[in-house]
Amino acid sequence: MSGSTGSCATTISYICTAGPGYDGPTGAGSISGDVTGGAPGIGATSSSSVTATSAALSGGVYPNQTDTTYTWQYGTTPAYGQQTAASDIGAGSAPVSTPATLTGLTSNTTYHFRLVAANSLGTTYGYDFTFTTT
Repeated sequence: MSGSTGSCATTISYICTAGPGYDGPTGAGSISGDVTGGAPGIGATSSSSVTATSAALSGGVYPNQTDTTYTWQYGTTPAYGQQTAASDIGAGSAPVSTPATLTGLTSNTTYHFRLVAANSLGTTYGYDFTFTTT
C-alpha cells in the first residue's frame, strides 16, 4: 500500500504525530503514545434510533489506567438537569464503549446531551450535542 495522508499544519503537528491513548481535545494521555494515568478522555459521541419518547446514545471513554465511571447528562437546555446512573468501566488503557438509552422523553422536543467521565484524577465533560424527538 502506498500514498500520502497529506500534510499537517505546524501549529497542530503534536496531534498529527500523537500515539494511541492521547486525547487531543482534552490533552489527556501522553503525546508519545505511552500510556499514562490521568483524568479520563472522551472520544466520539452520537445519538441514534431517536423516536418520540426515546434515544440511543453512544460514545467512548479512555480510562487512562485509573478506575473510571461515566454518566450521560441530558435535558432541554445546555444546563441538562437529568443524568443516567453512573456506570463503572474499570481502569484499562483502551477506549471503552459507553452506550445508554434515554426513555420517557417528550415528543417533538430538542434535547441537549453530553458524556461525562470521572475518576480519582479528574472529571472530563464532553461537548454539547442535540437531537430532536419525532
